[in-house]
Amino acid sequence: MNWNPFGAPLQELTEAHLQELAKREIQEGPRLDYKLALPANKGEKKELARDVAAFANAYGGYLIFGIREEEGVARELVGVEGDPDRNVTDLENAIRDRTEPPVEVQTVAVPLENGRHILVMEVPRSLNAPHMADGRFYRRSGRSSAPMHYMDIRRAFAEQGDAVRKLRERLSRWIGDLERGYGPVDWVEAPALYLYAASIPAFDTGFMRVFGPEDQHRVESLAMMQDGGRPEFSADGLLVSRVRESCQAFALLTPEGELLYGAGPLVACGFAQESRPPYLLVHKAQSVTIEVLGKNLPRLRALGFEAPYYVALALARAEGYRLRDEDPHRFSSERPVRRPLLLFDQILLEEDARVVGQRIGDHQTWEANQRIWRERAARLKPILDRLYQAAGAEQSPIAHALDGGR
Repeated sequence: MNWNPFGAPLQELTEAHLQELAKREIQEGPRLDYKLALPANKGEKKELARDVAAFANAYGGYLIFGIREEEGVARELVGVEGDPDRNVTDLENAIRDRTEPPVEVQTVAVPLENGRHILVMEVPRSLNAPHMADGRFYRRSGRSSAPMHYMDIRRAFAEQGDAVRKLRERLSRWIGDLERGYGPVDWVEAPALYLYAASIPAFDTGFMRVFGPEDQHRVESLAMMQDGGRPEFSADGLLVSRVRESCQAFALLTPEGELLYGAGPLVACGFAQESRPPYLLVHKAQSVTIEVLGKNLPRLRALGFEAPYYVALALARAEGYRLRDEDPHRFSSERPVRRPLLLFDQILLEEDARVVGQRIGDHQTWEANQRIWRERAARLKPILDRLYQAAGAEQSPIAHALDGGR
C-alpha cells in the first residue's frame, strides 16, 4: 500500500505518530476510518467486516480503534482497554469469520501514556477481490462503505488476478529480451534460473522513482548466490553482474519496483548435473530462492516499494532436464521436462515479506540462523512445494520443517 498517513511503517508506530493525526486534523476518507471503541456485539462486528471488505475491494486502507473524531476529523487519542494481544486476535478473528473469501489484515497495538492502547489495522488492496460481508459486496465510498452495484461486481470478478497475469507476462518479456540480447547484461543463450519479485502496488499504480546517488547508500549490495556486489546505475536500474568460471549471474532493481535475478548456464552455476540425461538439482534452486529473496526483498522496501509482492521462480530452456534431490535415492523425476519454461509463483503479503527478509547474522547462534532459514522457507511454501512436486516429491521438506512444532 503506497499511501500511509503516519509517516512510518506499521510496526514502528508510536503514540507520537498517532498524535500527529489529531494535530494535522487528518480526516476520514476512502482509505481511513476512525473507531472510538472495539466492536462489542454482533451488529458492530458485521459493520467492521463490511468496512474491511470495502477497503479490500477498493484501494486498501486503515482502521484505527480508540480515536475520538468529530465529523470525521481526528480529535483525541482515547485508547481502548484490555489485553492488547487478545484484542488484536479477537478483531482479526471477527474479520476472518465474517468475510468471504477471508480478508487478511495486519493489526498492531500502540501503547499510550494513559495505560490504554490504540489498535491500528492495515487492510491491503486484495488480489482475491471482490470480498463479501454480511451476504453482500461492499466498496469504500468517501467516509462510508456502500454496497457495490451489479456492474461493479462483474468488473471486479473480471479483474481478479489481472495483476498476476500481467506480471507473468512482464517476466516472460524480461527473459525473452535477455535471450535475444536486449537485456541489461550480455547474456548467454543457455539453460538458466531466474528469480523475480515485483511490488504489486507500484505496478498497479504505475509508481516509479528516479534513482539517485543516495539510493546506493540505501542499497549497498545486491545478493547474488552466496555473496553480493555493489550495484551501479544502468539504463534499466541498479545493476550488479559478474562472470566466474563460466557461471554468469546478475541482479537488477528497476525504477518500477522489480527485482530480477538471473544465473546460468545451470550446469556451470551448480544448479544442474551434466549427465545423460542432465539433472536439475531442486535443492540448489530452493536454496538460492530463499537466499536471494531473503536478502533482496528488504532492498525493495528500502527504496519505497511495498508489499504485497508477486514472486516467481523460473527455469528457462529446461526442456530435456529431469529433476532430482541432493539424495537421488530419495526421489527424482523419471520424466524429462517438456516445456522450455517452468514457472512457480505466489503472492507475498507484508507479513510474509517481513519474515522472508529476516536477517541471518554472523553473531547469532547456528540454531537461531537455522530457525530464520526455516521461517523464510515456510513463507515460500507455494513456490517450493511446486518445485519439489515437479521432481516427484510431495512437498519441500524445509518449507514444512516448522509444521507440527518441529
